[in-house]
Amino acid sequence: MSKVDAVEMTNVVVADEAKQVDAAAADEEFQFTGSQIGCMISEEGERGNTNLWQAGAAEFLGMMFFLFFTIATVNSSDGYSNGLDGGRVFMISNVFGFMIAILVYVTFPVSGGNLNPAVSLALFVTKRISFTRFLVYVACQCAGAFVGCTFVHIIFQGDGYVNAINSIAPAYTMGQAFLGEVFGTALLVFCVMGAVDSNNAEAGRVNTKQSLGVLMIGLCVTMAHCVLIPITNCSINPARALATSLVSGEWGASGDHAVMWFGPFVGALFSALAYELILKQRPKTD
Repeated sequence: MSKVDAVEMTNVVVADEAKQVDAAAADEEFQFTGSQIGCMISEEGERGNTNLWQAGAAEFLGMMFFLFFTIATVNSSDGYSNGLDGGRVFMISNVFGFMIAILVYVTFPVSGGNLNPAVSLALFVTKRISFTRFLVYVACQCAGAFVGCTFVHIIFQGDGYVNAINSIAPAYTMGQAFLGEVFGTALLVFCVMGAVDSNNAEAGRVNTKQSLGVLMIGLCVTMAHCVLIPITNCSINPARALATSLVSGEWGASGDHAVMWFGPFVGALFSALAYELILKQRPKTD
């Protein structure tokens, strides 16, 4: 081999190594500036991470917009629909689903698009976000939901706003409502876990970040609302339940509000652990 050939081969090797380093740096940058999904960092690192507060702001704004447009729809539709007919349930369900799809699409690169304390809990217990991030997210989600509901209350004052709170319908027991909330949230988190599983692409499966994953998450929310609106007004999101009750001053019957927290949390834990133990694609090792 001539010296020229040797030099050219060396240049090729160096160029390949540089590309690998650049790709790794880009990967690291995305994980750091994103939601840290699949990339847990230390609690000390989180506290000094300016991106954490940017991500918290994204969760706040996302929930503010989510609660404003969804609860406003509930209130405005009350004016032209007498009672809870199928058409109104379907319309409201679609608004909730589409709003989640839109806002997850916008906030995913910044915060991971949790927009739900139950989703954040699932990501925390599966070590995709830190405990510090979990607390910041839940606080920002609840605060954003409260602000969004407050704006709705300013616009739609009167008895109509009470229709937006989460409470158990008289025809159902607390146990039935709890089970409904468990299943509704379990469906949502089941979809989310597949969406954030970074090993899917390596295994030759669909890479949700480049597919319709965001829309699928929205459809899960729509399906849950179609089933649960007549039962609990569909919580599957404790921040949504808390905000509407705080602003309206209505908490339903004794124990109703607790169902809107414990049901989603149990459903989230069930799906998160089931996915981790059964469905999660493990990275290949040589």
